[in-house]
Amino acid sequence: MLRLFERAGWSVHSCGRLAEADPTAIAEHSRFDLAWFSIDDATDLGRLSGLAAEMRRASCNHGIRIVSGWLLSEPPPPAAAVGADALTPDATRAAVLAGQVIALH
Repeated sequence: MLRLFERAGWSVHSCGRLAEADPTAIAEHSRFDLAWFSIDDATDLGRLSGLAAEMRRASCNHGIRIVSGWLLSEPPPPAAAVGADALTPDATRAAVLAGQVIALH
């Protein structure tokens, strides 16, 4: 995913599944445009939603956007349900979707 975003010219921080590192602390000190969370069967969606809100509050980039990849077989919920600006099960559309989310800001 990071290669797709880099090719599209985005400064992105991948937060993994639910963050081996603390993305809130990273967002406080590193100005990136977009945070990416992958959502799979091990992801706690309630925790992810709270973490996304914390990340937005803590970020030194007040325009930060969050996009999530949906890796589950059932249809994804609305992006806002997981605290994201956009959610996609299609990796090839992720960078395009990120452009739309940033442009709407």
